[in-house]
Amino acid sequence: MSVADCQRFDSEGVTRLAAGEPADDHEAECPVCRDARSRYLRIIEGLSELPAQKAPPGWQDRVLARLPSDSLAPPASLNWPLWVGLGLAAAVLLWRVSTPEPAPIRLAVKQEVVAAAAGRRADSATIGDAVRVSVTGGAGDVREARLYRDTGELVARCPGHASCRTSGGVLELTVTLTASGSYRTLAIVGPSAAPEPSGSLDEDARAAAAAGATIELSRAIDVQ
Repeated sequence: MSVADCQRFDSEGVTRLAAGEPADDHEAECPVCRDARSRYLRIIEGLSELPAQKAPPGWQDRVLARLPSDSLAPPASLNWPLWVGLGLAAAVLLWRVSTPEPAPIRLAVKQEVVAAAAGRRADSATIGDAVRVSVTGGAGDVREARLYRDTGELVARCPGHASCRTSGGVLELTVTLTASGSYRTLAIVGPSAAPEPSGSLDEDARAAAAAGATIELSRAIDVQ
């Protein structure tokens, strides 16, 4: 099967997305799966923007009580396909007003190494390689990724960095590694912008959380 025909996201990725898990290595590399994940996230975000419909308790019983008893059975003159259609429409309406809003997808941040040398496995990092960051999920209109070296140096911010990309609610950042050290990303999602960074990962994480944002840290990547 060619890359263009890849259906792995439909069979595996949707389950991970629904569980709030980040993309796996295949999804991160496969353009078809990345595009499919972005489309699903756009759909989820669009649904989340619909107005909430919350009916008062017991509304079903009150509606049924106002109906004549003979109206609960299909009239003899009504053809069955139409009656079934009306029943289906009523079921959809019932689901729409009584189904609770789904929980938001959990915030997740992932770092992976993009090796500069062709053919070298990207399970370790050296100077000249790149780190690719992706931030998914979380509830809030403002989202940001901050890449730090040795927890005390802010290397890049997204938005703000030239390589920063946003697609379907997914934040992506790719940064070339020019110095040795341990690299981690702080993901921040919230209703408003987080406080400006101080340069310290720990202090910035505490400040963002205190401002009401949801935060998540990636695993560290050590660069030799």
